[in-house]
Amino acid sequence: MCWTAEGGGRRDLWEGTAAGFLAGGGSGRMGRPKALLTLGGETFLQRQARLFACADERLLSSNDPCIALPGVPAVPDKDPGLGPLAGLCALLERCRSARLAVVPCDLPCMEPAIVERLLEAMGGADFCGAVVGGRRQPLGAVYSRRALPALQRALERGGRRLTAALDGLQTRWLPMDDEAARRAFFNVNTPEDLKRLEEEWM
Repeated sequence: MCWTAEGGGRRDLWEGTAAGFLAGGGSGRMGRPKALLTLGGETFLQRQARLFACADERLLSSNDPCIALPGVPAVPDKDPGLGPLAGLCALLERCRSARLAVVPCDLPCMEPAIVERLLEAMGGADFCGAVVGGRRQPLGAVYSRRALPALQRALERGGRRLTAALDGLQTRWLPMDDEAARRAFFNVNTPEDLKRLEEEWM
């Protein structure tokens, strides 16, 4: 099977929606920055920036000046080392759009079409995320800017788990058990994951 995706996106759904790329993690299990791993001749981060050019706004959560995207503002964590919740809060604080689609760099097969399904289901909720294979996915999800105060409070209390930080928000979870969703949420954390991805890609 060849894992492919093309840019594009439905203009009506992406109006007022930003894409935020999470690339601030330590990549400890991979041993090198996941954002700079390559797939199909481009880095994971370049691939995501290309695919999500449909967004009204694009932002990059990065604490490393070597991890950058031309024309995409880099947003460092206020307190580096506190995990994806800190990166999410920094992106929402910087974001001008009403909604933020959060795309972590270790989901290189995430596509706009998956996020569009979440946008269609979100309605007036503060958050909409996928449930894939029975597992809730708080990343590769859509957050309203209204969620920021509650997420900041969770971070200030020392919270690290995104699913716990969602308590008190109006959330919607959308079951996605098709092939496209399983592909989009394939997480590349280790060299073994990368090898599997390369084998599937080729």
